[in-house]
Amino acid sequence: MHFVRTELPYPGLIGLLLAGLFITVMGSISAGLSALSSLLICDWVPQHGSGLGSSRLISGVFGAAAIGMALVAPYLGEHVFDIIIRISGAFFGPLLGLFVLGVAVRRANAQGAQIGLATGVVSLTLIFPTEINAWWYGAFTCIPTLVVGAFASLLFPAPPTEKVQGLVFGDYQDVKKNEEDPCDSSCVARS
Repeated sequence: MHFVRTELPYPGLIGLLLAGLFITVMGSISAGLSALSSLLICDWVPQHGSGLGSSRLISGVFGAAAIGMALVAPYLGEHVFDIIIRISGAFFGPLLGLFVLGVAVRRANAQGAQIGLATGVVSLTLIFPTEINAWWYGAFTCIPTLVVGAFASLLFPAPPTEKVQGLVFGDYQDVKKNEEDPCDSSCVARS
């Protein structure tokens, strides 16, 4: 605001700059709400044949949720950076745990991942009211998600090998070998 007051003394230029700023912010928010609505309608509930009306309703729900989060944000911390660290640690810790589970554990399956995610959420609810620094939220939610998800995956059937081929650490050599020589000795023996 200091720059606007001192360097833009011409009448109307300040209003033009602020109008441009508001247009940019409103366009970004509109695009984000539209993307969330499209994701939900097209990817998560495509079988219901949802149309434009339900898409607009979902955009309104996401908008109301954004307004609600903006009203709650001042209670999460004093500075914006603290709020961002707290929220990202709470959400990205379990997501990182799920990603590492899927990439590092060959036997990982959906049921084990869901149990691991629930464990990460429970650990977050246990540490949230404590005096633990928000910088540690990611670690305190990622590690239980990964460890419990890996052990819980042992209780359920493993996914088929062809579904995880090339997606798990250690498969790179197998995939590279198959790309170099797609017809191994078993192909030659059959022909």
